[in-house]
Amino acid sequence: MIVKKSASEIDAMAVAGDILVRCMDLLATKVRPGVTTADLDRAAERFIRSQGATPAFKGYRGFPGSICASPNHMVVHGIPGNFKLAAGDILVRCMDLLATKIRPGVTTAELDQAAERFIRSQDAVPAFKGYRGFPGSICASPNHMVVHGIPGSFKLGPGDIISVDIGVIKDGWVADAARTFPVGDVSPVAEKLLEVTRESLFKAAEQCVPGNRLGDVGYAVQSYVEDNGFSVVRSLVGHGIGRSMHDGEAVVLDVGLHRVADVAEPVAGHALLGSLEQ
Repeated sequence: MIVKKSASEIDAMAVAGDILVRCMDLLATKVRPGVTTADLDRAAERFIRSQGATPAFKGYRGFPGSICASPNHMVVHGIPGNFKLAAGDILVRCMDLLATKIRPGVTTAELDQAAERFIRSQDAVPAFKGYRGFPGSICASPNHMVVHGIPGSFKLGPGDIISVDIGVIKDGWVADAARTFPVGDVSPVAEKLLEVTRESLFKAAEQCVPGNRLGDVGYAVQSYVEDNGFSVVRSLVGHGIGRSMHDGEAVVLDVGLHRVADVAEPVAGHALLGSLEQ
């Protein structure tokens, strides 16, 4: 039965709604790899109570949390707890570790060994090692090598750039990401390459909204890169990520036409992977 609210009741509901919106905005700043759903729940409860309000869910039919937190395939009503985006968190911390080790004289094999030690120390598995026979825990691609470089005896030198690609499996979930690092001071061309490719990733992310198509993502990357004097590597494509390394179909994500789906509609949880060259 629908009960008509009075004007004063609607005003009171509007106040509650304002607190809710500001609480949601606060949590948006805290959602990142490594944060647990319990962390989010505590932040929400602190904020709600600081406004002289009460979390409506807490205690309702025995529910223990102030929010429902439902990651991945959990649809609704998730109980806040220790869940965190563990594979992605380990990957980010591994990448940060390697950033401290990238310097002239270091070999790509040494970077690989450091990555594997760290990943396994977190009770996780290097996703790349053994995948279709790949021998390394990371892909290490210096200078003109675009992707999928096998770690080995190559020594980094001043002015090099190195692309490091890491894959991590934790609790049955896969995380996969790459970052390109300068080795000391690099040439103006290399510096611009790093700047343009990094910004093109942000341009792509801006297009990942409901209603857009993969063509919008590709168009954003391609147009920004070409406007800045570079070109995309058309032979390389992106892929989904989730329970397996290549989850779903391959998708073209660095070349596209505005408002055109290259393969399929974007799917929540899919990663965007693309490579660029001068």
